[in-house]
Amino acid sequence: MNLVKSPIVLDTLARTQRHHTLDHYYIVGLLHGAVRLGYDPHAILVKAAIAAERYDDLQATIDGAEVQRLVRAIRDELSDKYLGFLDQPAKLSMDDEVGKVALQHDTLGGAIKGMSDFVEAVRNDQERFLNVDDSTGEYTYGMRCELSREHEESSYYLYYYSVVWTYRFLCWLTGKRIKLSHVCFMGSRPETSVDPDEAFGCPVEFGGAWNSMHFHKHYLKYPIIRTITEFNHADFTDNYPDWFDSPGRNSTKSNAVERVLLETHRQETFLPSIERVAEILDVSPRTLRRHLAFENDSYQKIKDKVRRERAEELLASTNLAIHIISSSLGFSEPGVFTRAFRAWTLTTPSDYRKTNGIYS
Repeated sequence: MNLVKSPIVLDTLARTQRHHTLDHYYIVGLLHGAVRLGYDPHAILVKAAIAAERYDDLQATIDGAEVQRLVRAIRDELSDKYLGFLDQPAKLSMDDEVGKVALQHDTLGGAIKGMSDFVEAVRNDQERFLNVDDSTGEYTYGMRCELSREHEESSYYLYYYSVVWTYRFLCWLTGKRIKLSHVCFMGSRPETSVDPDEAFGCPVEFGGAWNSMHFHKHYLKYPIIRTITEFNHADFTDNYPDWFDSPGRNSTKSNAVERVLLETHRQETFLPSIERVAEILDVSPRTLRRHLAFENDSYQKIKDKVRRERAEELLASTNLAIHIISSSLGFSEPGVFTRAFRAWTLTTPSDYRKTNGIYS
């Protein structure tokens, strides 16, 4: 198909199809702790199925699958979940225990609190900062470690690894991509030509008091959908092999349709028809329906899912009148919207806003 696409469509397709890479600074930076302890970085790269010469090539880059393999190779070689950056290593089994603690909780908020309490209980060099800003509804999940002076220069790479790993795990727990408002690191911006926001999909700031990720508090109520069986079978680490692919976001046609619907609606465009979505994705409507059916999904089911998520987001983060939200989501009248919302959430839009809204 040779269709003319608007800027919003081109942007959506570009972000869907973009191939992420990090440059040489990240190759050296992630290996810094191992090198300090006397390990050969070239040998670790080979174990990660990455050419050893990339360590010395200032022009070398590394893609998402390679970053994940490198991180796991460093962890395995050092038997240290902190990649050799901290004076006191942590056995890889600590991740198992943290994950089991998270899975004991019903909601994301409970899982984060449980994990944080556990880490602070077993580590003397760890701090966590969990806070809700009542004026904005923004939730902060911060972390920092006690670092010796020799680690301060390279601390960004420890925190980059830790924040990305944690963020991806939170997405895995809920089965949804958590939309971050921003991420902050304590150190200065690394000397690199690559924007560090590719793993987060949001602005990244430097020079903060904490290494932190920030998102709306309504995510804290998201249910934990993963099981201990999935965790024990390494679903989180083995089934999401790209460092830049959070487990709540994948490349299925269902997810592509969902991203298009969310994008068009956020641009104040009424939720489009399947014909319009097919045009944006550069396939025929018939082909798109066939792909969705193969994935045991349908356009209507995805549209209802997006309607619910956008309704919850707008009710929680804006003071728009309910009839305006209803109309923007394509409901014929507020009463129809209220009945649909009650079926989704077992509560009314008004009651949901009273409990979760930042303006209530």
